[in-house]
Amino acid sequence: MLDDRRQTFRYSAMKTGPHGARVLEQVRPGQQHFDIVAVAEPLREAGTMVLYGVSGVLDDYCAYQADMADW
Repeated sequence: MLDDRRQTFRYSAMKTGPHGARVLEQVRPGQQHFDIVAVAEPLREAGTMVLYGVSGVLDDYCAYQADMADW
C-alpha cells in the first residue's frame, strides 16, 4: 500500500542539488554496515561452546543415571 510501483523502497530518489544538478538521495540515511564474516566467527565459537557444554552435562547426567541404576 505504501509503494504502489514497488520501486520506492528499492531505489534512491532523485533531487535537484545546487546549480540544478540531479543528485541521488540516500534511501536509508541511518544505514549501518557490518562485516558478516567477522560476526560469524564469534557466533560459531559460541555455538560450539554451547554444544560441548550441553554435551558434557548430558554425559555427566548419563553417568549419574548409570551410577544410580547400579545402586
